[in-house]
Amino acid sequence: ATNPTTYASAFHDITTGNNACTAGTAYCTTAAANPSLYAATTGYDEATGLGSLDFNNLLTAWKAAAAPGTSSLLATITTVTAASTAPASGAADVISIAVAPATGAGTPTGTVTVLVDGAPVSPAPVLSSGTASYSFSSTTDGSHVVRVTYSGDGTYAPSTNTVTINIGPNFSIAAAPATVSVAAGGTGTSTINVTPVNGYTGTVDWSLSGPTALSTTSSFCYAIGTGTNSTTTVTGTAPVPVTLTLYTSTSQCSGANLAASGSGAKRRLGTSTPQASRGKAPATPFSPGTGAGVALAGLLFCGLLGGRSRKLRLFLALGVISVATLSTFGCGSSSSTTTGGSTTTSNLAAGTYVLTLSGADSASSISSQPVNITLTVQ
Repeated sequence: ATNPTTYASAFHDITTGNNACTAGTAYCTTAAANPSLYAATTGYDEATGLGSLDFNNLLTAWKAAAAPGTSSLLATITTVTAASTAPASGAADVISIAVAPATGAGTPTGTVTVLVDGAPVSPAPVLSSGTASYSFSSTTDGSHVVRVTYSGDGTYAPSTNTVTINIGPNFSIAAAPATVSVAAGGTGTSTINVTPVNGYTGTVDWSLSGPTALSTTSSFCYAIGTGTNSTTTVTGTAPVPVTLTLYTSTSQCSGANLAASGSGAKRRLGTSTPQASRGKAPATPFSPGTGAGVALAGLLFCGLLGGRSRKLRLFLALGVISVATLSTFGCGSSSSTTTGGSTTTSNLAAGTYVLTLSGADSASSISSQPVNITLTVQ
């Protein structure tokens, strides 16, 4: 009420008159100085208060005052659903639109606008009881984005959403299961079904993206499709299954292990081809300091002793064998570390990682709607 703008909107100020009573009547004193007399003035007065109310405007102003600097409008969710995301060329495809409060009950009013590939649709669909529909059709092959925007009203805030429609030969992908659970250091799999639509045939290139924690660690890699390029070929009308394999250990994802596997080439996130495998370190050349050199020198020394002492020759022979054995183990090379006599590897940290798998035709711009796959490492 202290804000002149909202006061004028929410209250009808009464500025003339008073609440005086007629002297001598019931409940009215006859005193000259009448304490029950108050005149109406501009703004608040004791005769009429703040004035009479416009309740809708008062409610709107009240919400704005309760959260200064923020919108007083209630959030909405616009849902856009296509009868088919892959209709035949030129076929009518009904797009259903629904606008609802984000929380609670109510029916937003107002208008919606529809853009197809950035161009507005005319006439715009009419929103009735929070719903509307639009009939989409196109003879242009490829992906088309339908964006619907709700305008909002005096109570509800605007919102928007999109749906992608593919015209012409294309394909869809689905993951089963969509959640893969593995023990740390283990391997998990999910079957990806590639379903051709409208007679699609071709080669699908795969790409997998995920959080930075997976793209920067040597403890995670994956394999999908066939060959070093991780592809899947679709030649018929039936869905084509392909296995996505997720690895969570450096023993599976480093060095020579990044070679081709049974279902495709292993790769890390953000790479299009497998990393080059690293071969074993070259053998150490023979030198007098190696175990073999020590053993040879010992045998020669034993021979020089001749038959002077059988016991001495026996002790020397045992010593030479021990030194040669220890030296031989010391000459090898390995990229793994050993602790307490056992080789240790690094496993992917326990947690939940959301991966996004996408497929794209290798010869065109046609791509599938991506699918999310949740990897849970226990």
